[in-house]
Amino acid sequence: ADALIALQAAILPKGYVDYPFFGVPKAICTDNHSTYRSADFLDALRRLNITKIEIPNRCPSANGKIERWFHTFKYGLLAKLSGYAGQYKGLAKAQKSAVPESLLPKLIRKFMVEYHLREHSALGCTPWEKWHEDAASAHGLMVDETEIMDAIKLRRKFQVARDGILVEP
Repeated sequence: ADALIALQAAILPKGYVDYPFFGVPKAICTDNHSTYRSADFLDALRRLNITKIEIPNRCPSANGKIERWFHTFKYGLLAKLSGYAGQYKGLAKAQKSAVPESLLPKLIRKFMVEYHLREHSALGCTPWEKWHEDAASAHGLMVDETEIMDAIKLRRKFQVARDGILVEP
């Protein structure tokens, strides 16, 4: 459910003029976690015509870009937030001081825009420029929200809670 919700959020327009990052990718790279081998996830990729590229087991260098992204997100945003606790006594620290839930999406969006406007050495330009390169002929930018929602379905009941998503068997 988490992976499908994230896929849906990545594909659909965000509704902010300053945040035009959306569209159906041609391919997606995943590790070998059971989430990415589940029938629901594979079905969504098939319906959306997205190719799945598996990263080899025990080969972190093949996954370097996403690992770098997590590092940037952790230290560029999370570590600067009030209440960020890391792994050590995380819940106790977070309960003492935390960013209000209503403010968090705005902070994340601000960080994401700043991230996309900063030049990346691997790209030789900003992610914003790379994303809009050949935008007129780009794949997957014309999306129909109902088709996307229909393609990305969890075929079991689930409950979303603060501590995660409970999927019924």
